Amino acid sequence: MKYVNLSKKIVDQNFVFIIISFFLSFFFYKGRLGGDDLQSFIFAFNLIETFNYNLPDYLQDPSNGWQFSHRKIWILQNLIIISITKVVNSFIFFDLKYFSNYFCGWLLTFYSFYFFFLFLKILLIKKININLSILISISVFFGTS
Repeated sequence: MKYVNLSKKIVDQNFVFIIISFFLSFFFYKGRLGGDDLQSFIFAFNLIETFNYNLPDYLQDPSNGWQFSHRKIWILQNLIIISITKVVNSFIFFDLKYFSNYFCGWLLTFYSFYFFFLFLKILLIKKININLSILISISVFFGTS
């Protein structure tokens, strides 16, 4: 019963969190991917552009198999974004790699802001002091691992 009440309180303000996260993520996103995110993007982009969605042939390379086994969710997310930008690119011509790279990275920034606000709201619902809630949220989302 406690979970249902907490979930209802969070859903009531969900739209506000999405709007704030949307604008903040565009403002703070640095415009490039790095590390694991970049490797997942390259995997997905090459799968679409070079192998035309032919996953079994693409996985013949052992490094691609390792990437796929460790980053399935990121790759799936990137495949969806790249496919959508590819469809839009058939109507409005732009640099597919640049814009799909941008939106794949932007989505990660959006997730970070959205879940930051969601976590902060959960702490406040649990009756934790607002100053302590902000400190904990900042430490979890923007602190070191």
